[in-house]
Amino acid sequence: METCSGAPLDPWWVTGLVDGEGSFTYNRNGAQLAVIFALRLTAIDRPIVERVQDFFGVGKIYTAKARFPTANRGATKTSAYFRVLRHDELPRIVEHFDSYPLQSYKANSFKIWRGMVAIKREFRVRNREALEELALALSASQPRNQSWR
Repeated sequence: METCSGAPLDPWWVTGLVDGEGSFTYNRNGAQLAVIFALRLTAIDRPIVERVQDFFGVGKIYTAKARFPTANRGATKTSAYFRVLRHDELPRIVEHFDSYPLQSYKANSFKIWRGMVAIKREFRVRNREALEELALALSASQPRNQSWR
């Protein structure tokens, strides 16, 4: 197992970290739909985020500034945000989680997200309807979008 010593990260450790702190999501910009893998940790853990980026060998790291609470959202700390969204880089993420499967509810989210990656990557004429259906399923699979029971 690995901390910040510089030794290679254990793939199962990476899966566990993503199970707790990562996300498989998408973003809309007009008619465009971008498929995104992301990991966000507080700024103090930026070295870990950099190690994860090195592990995957793809993506970019951004700094997200702290925000004060508003009526619609809580406060956030400054964080390091690792994101992968390029079509040619997403297969590296898929390969990892196919080999080292997630254990939490995110396993289902990954399965849906993986289908979105396949549609965006493998088809010259993308099946927009299938992509939209998967986007709705991915949104519905997120705990924040489900009622308290």
